[in-house]
Amino acid sequence: MSDIALPEQIQGPKRREILSRFARQMEQWGLAIPP
Repeated sequence: MSDIALPEQIQGPKRREILSRFARQMEQWGLAIPP
């Protein structure tokens, strides 16, 4: 879980990729994020 960074700390072109992966991980944990 150490590879997950806070969205506020993410900058650059990889931001969307990481946020997308983060969202999918949250869904796996059962923590749905409201749109």
